[in-house]
Amino acid sequence: MAELDALSDRLVPLGLTRARHVVSAPADKAIWRPLAQAGHRVWNQELILTSALKQEIDWENETYLLTPDA
Repeated sequence: MAELDALSDRLVPLGLTRARHVVSAPADKAIWRPLAQAGHRVWNQELILTSALKQEIDWENETYLLTPDA
């Protein structure tokens, strides 16, 4: 389920719950910042690349978290 964000012409998920994971890029901060400010954890793409190599996702490693302040 998504709605079109008129400002960015991108799809934005509705009904985001803690059971979902958000992966984005620092360059897309305008898109994911509201999610991060609402308390959702937003991971960068390095999490996916590293996890593929390790064959395991380490959700506890905050190295790959994006923050709206940075």
